[in-house]
Amino acid sequence: MKSISPGAYDGSEYFFHTASPLAKKLFYYLDGCGHILSGPQYEVIREDYNDYLIMHVVSGLLHVVNEGVSYTVGPDQTVLLNCHKPHQYGTPQESEFYYVHFDGCNSAEIYQYLKTNSSLVMASQWSREVLDPLKLLYSKFKYGSGVPEAEASSIVHAILGNLVAPRSKAETRNEFHSQAVNEAVDYIQAHLDAEISVEHLADQVKMSPYYFSRLFKRCLQQSPHEYILTLRLDKAKYLLTSTNQTIAEISQEVGFLSDTGFINAFKNRVGISPGKFRIYHPK
Repeated sequence: MKSISPGAYDGSEYFFHTASPLAKKLFYYLDGCGHILSGPQYEVIREDYNDYLIMHVVSGLLHVVNEGVSYTVGPDQTVLLNCHKPHQYGTPQESEFYYVHFDGCNSAEIYQYLKTNSSLVMASQWSREVLDPLKLLYSKFKYGSGVPEAEASSIVHAILGNLVAPRSKAETRNEFHSQAVNEAVDYIQAHLDAEISVEHLADQVKMSPYYFSRLFKRCLQQSPHEYILTLRLDKAKYLLTSTNQTIAEISQEVGFLSDTGFINAFKNRVGISPGKFRIYHPK
């Protein structure tokens, strides 16, 4: 389910999730996630939301009050809130941020550790270590049907790990958050409806196609072609279940050269045709 908060601009979206009893027992579990574009009128005031909240500011400012303490969170900064207690936050100017509501496992202990030993507002030149997982969760809800609870737990765990013990520059450069791969991913997401070749992506990040392909697969555990196909099919699922667009229109919007190619790729990866997927997942 998705909704828009008062004060948020067009383009903002957030999604709710109801965790299973098993997830609440074993995992970090999601209550929701989202992407907010807002102005000075945006404000949220709650007595209790019964979970924890991570927000990462892309641009602008967040003013936050948590357990009676005020914080200002700026660009490339992350804040962790205890929403079991009274809290509020708002944007005094045009701002953009991503967030996730979560709980479970040792969430309370991590919150208390950061509050006592570090800071609930964290800034890092490696902020993509928080932002990219948040964007991944958001995109899976926006373009797909959510994310499996064990996978969601793993993503939240990675975010919290980076807040408690950020990795070194060398580790960051050699693992998931290579800047070149981040730039390629941003380009793919912005041009999903266009033809995208490995050669073109490599040229965008000033690498040879061979080295870029190896780096991309090492970072994301799938080839550029597989990653592009996954994003296209996730977006197709979203369009199939949220719009009345025809199969041909969706095929074109997600970057397939032909309806037949789209249908075959969808059936091979998902197991059923786009038409049947729409029937089984009505709006």
